[in-house]
Amino acid sequence: MKKNKVYIRGAYAPGNIGDDVLMISVINIVKKVVKDEHISVGVEHPELAKKFNPKVDWVHIKKPISAEVVVFGGGGQFFSFNPPPGIKIGFFAKFKKALKAQENIFSAVERVYVSYKGAIDKIFFYKKMSAFCIGLGPFDNKGKSFERAKHIINKCDYISVRDDKSKAFCEMLGYKNAVEFTDPSLLSNIWYPEEVAKPYYSEDGYVSLVLRDWPHDANGQNCIAEMIKFGEYLIEKGEKVRFVSLYKEREAQLLADNSRFEWLIWDPKLHTIPEFMNEFINNSEVIISSRAHGVLLPASLGVPTIAVAIENKLIKVHGMISDGNILINEMKPECFIENLALFRETKEVLRNNLQKDIEMNKVKVTNAIEHFTSWLKNNV
Repeated sequence: MKKNKVYIRGAYAPGNIGDDVLMISVINIVKKVVKDEHISVGVEHPELAKKFNPKVDWVHIKKPISAEVVVFGGGGQFFSFNPPPGIKIGFFAKFKKALKAQENIFSAVERVYVSYKGAIDKIFFYKKMSAFCIGLGPFDNKGKSFERAKHIINKCDYISVRDDKSKAFCEMLGYKNAVEFTDPSLLSNIWYPEEVAKPYYSEDGYVSLVLRDWPHDANGQNCIAEMIKFGEYLIEKGEKVRFVSLYKEREAQLLADNSRFEWLIWDPKLHTIPEFMNEFINNSEVIISSRAHGVLLPASLGVPTIAVAIENKLIKVHGMISDGNILINEMKPECFIENLALFRETKEVLRNNLQKDIEMNKVKVTNAIEHFTSWLKNNV
């Protein structure tokens, strides 16, 4: 079995730009304590991930491993959604999906053995386990995902969270010592190269609408439908509009159903993160996003946006940068129209306010890094 000093785990593929940025951020934070070669990172596509950092040990996310310290690195990693209404997945479909998720037959057999030996998630052993600036929830039911969260959270030796709701969920699950900071992506210098100029809006750019797949409830599905209708309305008015996908693999059906529109799609095979962020922002006049990191990543670079409250997470994101961001809470056509007009009228005010919001968040992330690396130094 593979062994290393630190094993970083998250919702890493690559492929979701928010999780990709968090992955890079956590690697760069851990590197303050241990060398690249002493860091293993679990991902679905190890060969693709090498382009982010060729020195790190990239391992398949299902490959068994033992580490001195395991780090659950940023983002929403513990939640339990109700299944989509009317959809039932049969045994053979579940079996096929589980088999496809394995690295190979040898790793699958090895997982049976390490599971028998008590490995967490039937994958990893640890001496110390931690979670850095994670998000928790929602927990719509108390099924397997809830039980997994409860099991892992209470085995952690260190937990920091990104917001008060996540801290409350930790306490609900039984862990009372979580420390609250903010989302680490709001400190841009841990994921965006300092030598690359930061992008900003173009006055003749697109209205960029960040959509996402949302099978979880009717409210979210209505939100996406209204965003598409709003895009169509703007196109009819003669505006430049494009839709944006930040997670191509998960949003294949959404892309296929709306192929008549112009799209900007994050694909780590084709872009670096700075290249994509420059295209995303420099060629936009405004960004309206139903994805959390469609708001957070531009904000980190000093770019205000409009957030769409498809779920509670977007409300929490807005709360992190509330003076430099506009939130659409009601999925009505007039709300989209009015808030776009408000954004255009107050863009520079929002930009100035956002700078103050980001400075406060930079302090929080810096404190989070110092707090975590101090703990890590004592345990690796």
